Formats: sequence, C-alpha cells, structure tokens
Amino acid sequence: MGVSFGKTLIPPAADNPRGFMEDSDIVAFNKRVFEHFSIDPDAITKIVPDTWQADNAYKIFAEELEEIIEEKSSVADIFGIKDPRISLLLPLYKDVFKKLRINLVLIHVSRHVLEVAHSLQSRNEIPLAHALERYGQYQSTIELYGKGEV
Repeated sequence: MGVSFGKTLIPPAADNPRGFMEDSDIVAFNKRVFEHFSIDPDAITKIVPDTWQADNAYKIFAEELEEIIEEKSSVADIFGIKDPRISLLLPLYKDVFKKLRINLVLIHVSRHVLEVAHSLQSRNEIPLAHALERYGQYQSTIELYGKGEV
C-alpha cells in the first residue's frame, strides 16, 4: 500500500493477534483528550460535549496534536494513523491537518455492526447494547464531520 503507520504501534494481543495498527502516541493523545472532557469511550452517554471546540483546552490539544502529526509526517511521504476513537475527535484532527497543510484522506473501513459490537463487548467487557450504541455514535460522528472526505 505504501503507507507508513510508524514505529510506535500497539503490539498484537490475544484478541487481535495480527496487531491493531494503532499508533501508541495517537491512542495516548486521544485518551488524554477524553479524560479532560470526562468522556468514557465505553459509556452509553453522549460522547463529546457540544461545546468542546469552544473550550480553552481545544487549542492546547490542537498544539499538542500538531507536534505529534509533524513528527509522524516527517518519517514518510505517505503516513497513516488509525484509532477508531479518532472519529469522535474528527474536527480536531481536521483542524490540525489543515493548519499543517497536510492533505487529509479519510478512509472509513466498515465492518458489520454485530462484528464490531461483539468485539467491543468482549474486549471492553461492556453490555452488547452499549457496544451497539457506541458503534452508532462513531458512525454518526463520521457522517457528520467526514462529509465529502470519506
């Protein structure tokens, strides 16, 4: 494919022996954003507050993400990052890529809803109903913020 996913990938695990292809720096960053906004990625409640982009921390997180993306983009002409939680933070990522003048291409890999829900249920030990709700929230966020780019 010719896309570099970097060298700091989360290692394979029993539930994903082929590997996650998720960058540990990106995953850690996303977790910090979620913690700041008191977002539980496995909760059934609304994910991201409507006012999060107006919060003073948004600019601070954008600056931190800029540094991470600049580092990731410096090692390869074409690079990729993957973390399903990025969909919840898509406005932030889009702002940063635009500011850095990096051409952003969103690739939305779609799996059957029950396959994803069962995976979330098993790995995160959450009820199937919560996993289905979470899948729906990820999809609606992608549709809202990824229009014309997915």
